[in-house]
Amino acid sequence: MIALMQPYFFPKLSYWQLIHKVETFVIYDDVQFSKGGWVNRNRICLNNSIKTITIPLKKDSLKKLINERFLADDWDIKKIHILNLIKEYYKKSDNFAVIFPLIQKILNFNNMNLSNFLTNSIKEIVNYLEINTKIINSSSLNIENKFKKEKKIKEICKILNSKIYINAIGGKKIYNKDDFKNSNIELNFLYPTNLLGNKNSDSFDLSIIDTLMNVEKKIIQKELNEFELI
Repeated sequence: MIALMQPYFFPKLSYWQLIHKVETFVIYDDVQFSKGGWVNRNRICLNNSIKTITIPLKKDSLKKLINERFLADDWDIKKIHILNLIKEYYKKSDNFAVIFPLIQKILNFNNMNLSNFLTNSIKEIVNYLEINTKIINSSSLNIENKFKKEKKIKEICKILNSKIYINAIGGKKIYNKDDFKNSNIELNFLYPTNLLGNKNSDSFDLSIIDTLMNVEKKIIQKELNEFELI
């Protein structure tokens, strides 16, 4: 059983539910980087005031893949600004003393490749939440360029010998169960059923930082199982 998602910068809680559900989680990093997407940015919140935090990237061709992009040369300066902003937003949060050092460790990771940087951040939070899922990068599978979109997902399932593929609920608009069934793959969509609120906002689309700062670890771990497969 596998799932596959692009790497994101501190993605929201449902991302971690997907990781928790499967045996192997594939970080989909050999696809085109989408400018204006959520790969290198996310949102934090204080008193219903939402702020976007962004990893600055080196200017490069928009045709480059995620694993071909790099953090900007001034990242060492910009990450201090991000850390200060997170500190300002969450210094009064219940879990600040534990989570802020974790965020510092993640942002201080010494690798400027975007995929490597994000992969490390995902693994650090997986370890914190005590999720046992195996994590690999799609770029490590050396898939032929002829495979695109759902054909590439099917090829990944074939390589990993998985007959079950779990997608985030948003994929319901894109992928067809019968199409995957014709390739002997069971396709399911993960639908969160009881996403945690938080002390600062009614939005459920904030970075996992907001959840980690405001919700007890054991409650988050319980929430990882609050979903349906449809």
